[in-house]
Amino acid sequence: EQIYSQEGQIYSQEGQIYSQEEQIYSQEGQIFSQEEQIYRQDGQLYRQKGQLYSQEGQLYRQEGQLYRQDGQLYRQEEQIYGQEEQIYRQKEQIYRQDGQLYRQEGQLYSQEGQLYRQEGQLYSQEGQLYSQEGQLYSQEGQIYSQEGQLYSQEGQLYSQEGQIYSQEGQKGQKGQEEKFYSQEGQLYSQEGQLY
Repeated sequence: EQIYSQEGQIYSQEGQIYSQEEQIYSQEGQIFSQEEQIYRQDGQLYRQKGQLYSQEGQLYRQEGQLYRQDGQLYRQEEQIYGQEEQIYRQKEQIYRQDGQLYRQEGQLYSQEGQLYRQEGQLYSQEGQLYSQEGQLYSQEGQIYSQEGQLYSQEGQLYSQEGQIYSQEGQKGQKGQEEKFYSQEGQLYSQEGQLY
């Protein structure tokens, strides 16, 4: 059993264990700085602050996050081990070296639960594609509002067929030919000509 002083120094039953660089070693060979403390929880090693390295190069970080030498990130609570030593949490989330959060099917989630693809595009849980500003995109890069209305990059409102509408979605009629309004109220024909 390890004994700690008020300054966080580690003492073994046989006496103090220090390296020449004033690093403190435990009996298991884990390296601590002088001000750090260690405790065990469910057989895993955590500390209260700073960074902790073992002799094998495994990196332990603050807030109970545990990094292995292969870069996999383990968290403190509710860990489940898979066949390939991947660590899953409640929702089958997998943490990687870059801190990005993956699900089992390879989808990438941010820490806030936003769903990303490998290219960094932002998806909702239903697979809808959003920009960073929350604009809704189709697979072809068209911009939709939350209600499914189609916008261009400049904010003009289009129908599914590419017709230009006013912000309220109104369209005008002149004879047999439909006419449509841009966001600024300009009147367009179906071919995009400006009236």
